[in-house]
Amino acid sequence: MKIIKMQAYGNDFCLTSFENNVDYKELAKKVLDRRLGVGGLGLIVVKIEPNLEMFIYDSLGNKAMMDSNALLCFSKYIYENNLIRKKAFNVIMANTKYSVEIEDDSYILTMGEANYNNSMLHISDPINSFGRVLRLNSNDSITTYSLYLGDVHTIVLVDDFNSKIIDNVDLIINNSIFKNKTNVHFVKIIDKGNIEIKSFDKFSNYLLSSALGAGASALALNKLKLTFKNINVKFELGSVSVEIKKDKALVKGNSVKVFECEYKEEI
Repeated sequence: MKIIKMQAYGNDFCLTSFENNVDYKELAKKVLDRRLGVGGLGLIVVKIEPNLEMFIYDSLGNKAMMDSNALLCFSKYIYENNLIRKKAFNVIMANTKYSVEIEDDSYILTMGEANYNNSMLHISDPINSFGRVLRLNSNDSITTYSLYLGDVHTIVLVDDFNSKIIDNVDLIINNSIFKNKTNVHFVKIIDKGNIEIKSFDKFSNYLLSSALGAGASALALNKLKLTFKNINVKFELGSVSVEIKKDKALVKGNSVKVFECEYKEEI
C-alpha cells in the first residue's frame, strides 16, 4: 500500500487511495503513530468513484469532520497524480460538498455559507447576537464572535499574542455556553488587508495553521467591517489569502508533498 505524506502550513497528513476490505480505523492508528508508524494528524483516504470523496481518520481511528488543510492536500494529490484533470471540481467530505478551483499553482477552497444562529452554534444562551461577552471566571470576561463554518468557530481579537487571554483558551473552549465546545482563533489585526491568527481546536490542541479558521476569521472581521473583503491571513508557518463573496469564504492556499513510501504492515 502506497502512503504519501503531505503538509499544508505545518498540518501533516498521510494519504492513500481507497481499497476494498481495508480496516481504515485500525490502519490510521498504526500509520499515524509518530514513533512506530509514518506519523501525521490524520489519514486521508482518497476515493475517486463514483464521486470524488475524502475520508479522514484521526490517530485514534475515529472519522474526523471537515478539515480544510486536509482538503488542500487532497486536492493537490489528485491533480498531480492525474486522478483528475479538471481545474474545477467538487469534493465530498463528511457528507458535505466542497468546491475546489485550481489557479496557477494554488488551490481555492469555497467554504460553506456561514451560519450565526444559536441552534447551529449549539449555544445555550438565549441572546441571539453575533458578539457576546463571555465570562471566563469571577474576574475576567472577554468579547467573542462565534459562527458555524463546517464546525463552531469562536474569534477573539487580541492586540498581541502575549495576551493572558490565550493562556485561558481552555476556559473558552469548555465554557458551558458551548454545548459541543468550540474551536478558538485569536486574531491580531495588522491592517485592513492583513491579519495574523493563532488557532486551537475544540480539544485544546494548538494548530500551526487552520485554513478553515482563516476563513471563519475573515468572515467575522468582514461582518464587523474591520477588514477588506480580500485579506491575507498569516499563520506560524506561511499564509493564505481569503476572499469574501456574499457570506462565503474562498480560501486560496497550497500544500507540499513530504515523501512517499510503500507501507507494509508487519505480521
